[in-house]
Amino acid sequence: FPFDILKIDKSFIDSDRASERELTSAIVELGKRLQLEIVAEGIERVEQLARLRSLGCDIGQGFYFARPVAAEEIDVLLQSDRSRRATA
Repeated sequence: FPFDILKIDKSFIDSDRASERELTSAIVELGKRLQLEIVAEGIERVEQLARLRSLGCDIGQGFYFARPVAAEEIDVLLQSDRSRRATA
């Protein structure tokens, strides 16, 4: 199956163990060498985001960015994000 995205599981993002941090780094490097987009799931803290950015992770998802919302609330969430970006 062709694919173009490599997703890193939340369990790797949450870990403070050096061995799992090294594994996360290796996953990102492998994805880059294969020219894949890297998605890290489960980002909850700014420290996690900073570490993933330093590794060159392309995309992140998790509670740090937004909590789950009902379908009818998504327009409000996106509109507030557009407003924040316009003033930044």
